[in-house]
Amino acid sequence: MNSVWKKLLCTALSVALLLSVSGSALSAVAKMEQTVPVILVPGFGGTAVYNNYGTEEQNAVGDPLPEDQEEHDAAQRAVLADLALMLTVPGAPMDKEGLINDLSRLVKTMTMNLSKNCKSMHKCGYNKYPKSIDHYPEIFLNEDGEEIPAEERAGEQAYLTQLGESIGYENVYFFQYDYRKDAADSADQLNRYIQNVRKLSGSSKVSLLSDSEGCVVVANYMDLHMDEDLVDHCVFVDGAFAGVSATSLFGGFLHMDAIQTSKFLMTLGDAILDDDIAMILKLGVLLLSYNIGTLTYNVNSITSDPKLCEQLYLKVFKPLMKNVAIFYEFIPYEDFTDATRYLRKIGFISTDDVVYQKIKKYHKVQGRLVENLKAMKKRGIKTYVIANYGVSGDPVTTSGDQNQTDVLIDTKYASAYATVADYGKTLDKTRGKYLSPDRVIDASTCALPNQTWFVRGVIHCTFHYNSDGCKLLTNMVIGKVEPSLRAVQKKYGFSQFVKVTDHETQSFSDITSSDAPSGLGI
Repeated sequence: MNSVWKKLLCTALSVALLLSVSGSALSAVAKMEQTVPVILVPGFGGTAVYNNYGTEEQNAVGDPLPEDQEEHDAAQRAVLADLALMLTVPGAPMDKEGLINDLSRLVKTMTMNLSKNCKSMHKCGYNKYPKSIDHYPEIFLNEDGEEIPAEERAGEQAYLTQLGESIGYENVYFFQYDYRKDAADSADQLNRYIQNVRKLSGSSKVSLLSDSEGCVVVANYMDLHMDEDLVDHCVFVDGAFAGVSATSLFGGFLHMDAIQTSKFLMTLGDAILDDDIAMILKLGVLLLSYNIGTLTYNVNSITSDPKLCEQLYLKVFKPLMKNVAIFYEFIPYEDFTDATRYLRKIGFISTDDVVYQKIKKYHKVQGRLVENLKAMKKRGIKTYVIANYGVSGDPVTTSGDQNQTDVLIDTKYASAYATVADYGKTLDKTRGKYLSPDRVIDASTCALPNQTWFVRGVIHCTFHYNSDGCKLLTNMVIGKVEPSLRAVQKKYGFSQFVKVTDHETQSFSDITSSDAPSGLGI
């Protein structure tokens, strides 16, 4: 081969190699610069579900149908009269069975329940947002059709706003579903939604931000579809995926304590976003302390009577929510057997019911939660868990009233099993890598101790737009910070345990040893 041909051949090969390398490099750069779309999976009530959807008779699920409105109003007046007596006269010679019957009349006009096949009724429907949220400005409107100013947005609207401003509204999606249905059904729906988002965006993966019940749906989705490797980042905020202690009512545990009820309302006041409302609530508790004691006394006179309590369950709770699968799926794993045994015993549900078959499946998913979270980490899914604390638990069950919560969900469950002191108390442990300085939380028992953060003083899922919390969870899900305590500390200066003292700005500061409870729990 002469020198000319050699030069031509070398030149051709060099150009081909250069083009090949350049093409690969450009492709790699394109992949690096492509924004991964984020899907927000909301919690209970985060989707506005309507009866008679799209018609002039449309109204919210739970409200009475037009033909039942008159009966609803009459039953409501009767119940209010009963409650007025319960609030003012301890041990009043009231007709307790009459009260239960009035409550039964009321709930039968309500539309929360599903059919025996766990399907929606009354021509239910809801707005769907298959495209990115820049196509749906109505998401940010209030009930009067007016746009909510960004600075007044909290919770899911705040997350959507923060995400939209961070990565562009065209890269943010808002999944909608009937929050009453079984988590597995909603997870299948989420899977179809993810496939649609991938198709629309051209991205091979999506990132998921979920809160409250949305975490249950995402946990079920990951249990079913983790191996498909479609999720890039995943953030769980105040999740109910491990349960809620208030569901102990399914086990027949109903008891109101006057002191605990007052304490709950007072601590709720401390966590209320509006200082004026908080002051009114606290003042009301002080002024009505006698009435609270009277109410709890009279309520307990019903719930402590096995016959009356059974009537309450069968005449009130059963028609209200028997087939709402998600309620049972909030039962903590360790309580499920006792709760469902009690419900079967009194005839509330049976093993042949469709709802029973469905909830058994999520019970198994819940049992695999820790395993699945660890598997997500191992597979390279960037996973973050945020749990709030600092408010006592619900005052109407025998166990939940002493728990640390965010008002609704127990911190130990939202964090995937941190060890948490009872409200107003501290742990005996005094040292440990994952021990909070106020000695309230030991995160070493969490499924992902190095990827779990705790915030004191924020009510369930109500981070404000542009607050430290809202910006942090946004930066997590869009990949601006790695899922580790060290990475977050280095980049933003926040430790694993932070508190909010200014409810207006929700600025974070680290928990210190001086934040330890006084022991009074008040």
